[in-house]
Amino acid sequence: MENPLFMLGSVNQDLRILKEGFTMKVKHQLYLLVVGLLLLIGAPLVSAGETQSFTVLVSTQADSVHFSAQAQGAQALRIEILTLNGKKIFDTGLQNERALDWPMSDSQGRAVANSIYLYIATIQTEQGSRRQVGKIVVLHSNPVLSTASVDEMTQVEPLSHNLKHCAWVRDAHGFLFVSPLECRVGIGTNNPLNLARLDVRTAKSTSGTRAIFGYATSTANEEIVGIWGKSDATNGVGVRGEVTSSVLTGNIGVHGLANVGLGVQGETSDGTGVGGFAGGSTGIGVLGHATDGTGDNAGVYARSNSAGGAALKAENTSGNANANVILGCSGFFCSNIVFRVRNNGNVTADGTFTGGGADYADMLTVAGKKSDYEPGDVLVIGPDGKLTKSAQPYSTALAGVYSTQPAFVGDTQGASEQSKAAADNRVPLALVGMVPVKVTAENGAIRPGDLLTTSSLPGYAMRATEPKVGTVLGKALESLESGTGVIKVLITLR
Repeated sequence: MENPLFMLGSVNQDLRILKEGFTMKVKHQLYLLVVGLLLLIGAPLVSAGETQSFTVLVSTQADSVHFSAQAQGAQALRIEILTLNGKKIFDTGLQNERALDWPMSDSQGRAVANSIYLYIATIQTEQGSRRQVGKIVVLHSNPVLSTASVDEMTQVEPLSHNLKHCAWVRDAHGFLFVSPLECRVGIGTNNPLNLARLDVRTAKSTSGTRAIFGYATSTANEEIVGIWGKSDATNGVGVRGEVTSSVLTGNIGVHGLANVGLGVQGETSDGTGVGGFAGGSTGIGVLGHATDGTGDNAGVYARSNSAGGAALKAENTSGNANANVILGCSGFFCSNIVFRVRNNGNVTADGTFTGGGADYADMLTVAGKKSDYEPGDVLVIGPDGKLTKSAQPYSTALAGVYSTQPAFVGDTQGASEQSKAAADNRVPLALVGMVPVKVTAENGAIRPGDLLTTSSLPGYAMRATEPKVGTVLGKALESLESGTGVIKVLITLR
């Protein structure tokens, strides 16, 4: 004969028993709970031929479950609480009382988690011991289920299973699971999906209704999970959220919420931690929404610890050069586009770009080693077409200045791999704007507004007293009385 502690009955029948034989009270100030009694096949409470009824009435209080012996001649009562895998977590022992309470905690006084628990109530009478066995469903802080009446639960929470194929058995660790693979269990539906081992549905329209609620309450510094999804299939999905409503807002396939920490976390060693896919013409694969109007919050935050990686990558695989890679918008659901990056690399914006520098520079190759040059050097075009330090006064080969921190950088090779390979021997050459320049007073003290040109000191500019076309670097913005130094110069090549 099967162990009666692990047999399931019809929920409708169990709820009828619950409605007739038990009381339900909910006090929202403390734990909100649902206590449902699912009477099982246990040891009888009376011997054969006896007519006297021995019953334990189970009811709920603010923070406990109350057991009361309803039998004449009852001398003592014992309550034992077990998990579904048969592990005893609470035992009052045989007490000379007709009523006992279970405070919904284990033998160490720790509050129990949301789950289904078995109870064994033993009554000691003059004729001997009698037992009553059943199940208790405990749900903490769940106002949707705890406020539902028995009639409502009967209407929307039927249990459907085929006992010919379904069996509750134990694995090697003692945990219960449903077997075999052909078994399909439905809660809230009489017709479970063919592809689902467990199909849970709710027909309630009340805000906050949950078909499945996973709640891990442990405060231990360990990996405690409310709901864990795992798939070992080649193209499997551990947890999938799907919205079939045609309404644009308010429907979420997967919703992660965290006061402190991570609402949704995706991890992978070689793959995709979190993947979002949109199949419709206006769909959104992943939506990050920061609702607080104050503070430094972010809808989507990207971070990378790899020196060669990227915190954020975006691609458009359409093959269209004008297709968008990135859109920046100010309107609801991107109704007003203010920034755009296209597949061909073109960037357009309605606003102004502000960089850390104040000049425009081109990336050009220098002769010799890059380490021989430094920002502020005055550069000219050498015989081989490469840049080198100026060393002749009034040189018509003047090209510009090695920029310290350019605001804009021109690069014919763009962000290609060839550009990375050649970067070791190229420098940003300032062509226009304000930059620091190495200067010498060999042709007299320099005053703001003086024209500057190349000098005989390699890499330095001097005051131009006899400027010629093609030899003027720009105008001094600061002074130099004697010797050498670095001053700000407004580059205006002419």
